[in-house]
Amino acid sequence: MELQDYVSKRICQLRTEAALSARQLSFNLGFSASYITQIESSKKSLSISALEQICNYFDLTLVEFFEPYYNRKHNQNKLSLVDHLSQHKIPILIDENEVTLHISSKRLAEILTTQKN
Repeated sequence: MELQDYVSKRICQLRTEAALSARQLSFNLGFSASYITQIESSKKSLSISALEQICNYFDLTLVEFFEPYYNRKHNQNKLSLVDHLSQHKIPILIDENEVTLHISSKRLAEILTTQKN
């Protein structure tokens, strides 16, 4: 599964589990009425800031958002996504309420889609 497809499906999954229509979620986030529908159908990409806004809405960190993708991509190996990012020397700040990454979206995509050696 490509990363863009994962993002689209994950947002749809979160929205469905919250019993929200795409239109409701768009309005709740302050987006245009069709924005979430376009993202979920992979017709539109979203920025990292929009993804952060969506994660905040669903009370998820970016790491939690991508953890299922990482686990599937890496056959649920013993290494967590945070450990994997640490091995790539990505600065990760962890406190009791959140995990913060300092990484470009391009570099994150490279790490998430590269198989472990």
